[in-house]
Amino acid sequence: MQNRQPTHRGLGLTVRNPRPTAGVVGSGGGGSDSGGLAGLSESPGHKEKMENCLRMARQLMRNEINKGYNNKNFVMSPMSIIVALSILTFGSRGHTLEQLLDFLEAKYMDDLKAKASLMMSAAAPVENTKEGLILSSLNGVWTDQRFALRPSFKEIAETVFKAEANAVDFVNEA
Repeated sequence: MQNRQPTHRGLGLTVRNPRPTAGVVGSGGGGSDSGGLAGLSESPGHKEKMENCLRMARQLMRNEINKGYNNKNFVMSPMSIIVALSILTFGSRGHTLEQLLDFLEAKYMDDLKAKASLMMSAAAPVENTKEGLILSSLNGVWTDQRFALRPSFKEIAETVFKAEANAVDFVNEA
């Protein structure tokens, strides 16, 4: 008989938790033995990004509870939200770009690219699955074929975020 582990799915991220005591969303203060997302890496930049994800998760959870959804199951993926916003940032300009960089706690685009690369490495396939969390994600960008993607945006989406970038016919194929 195979030992089945809990799996949580939400917004494009699957989290399997081989250690029942490790949390999907933790308090954000933990080291490598505390479970949760904060213990994924000892890299300072990586830990900072995960802390940001955890702060967002706590705020989103509070918002849902305040709406009266506290008697229902609720699963979310703050990492997927951060990835989507990060991809969006690389396609933004002007005030929108400034707001997204501020929200994502990045000083400039190269800073965001470095932080995103660290975060995406946390979701890379893991060979040794005996301990810790296994994160996997699937990312994609779909734009209306009437609007061409800048080659630099497509390259960032594909190389940093491992996302397919496709132009599709939203009008006739809807």
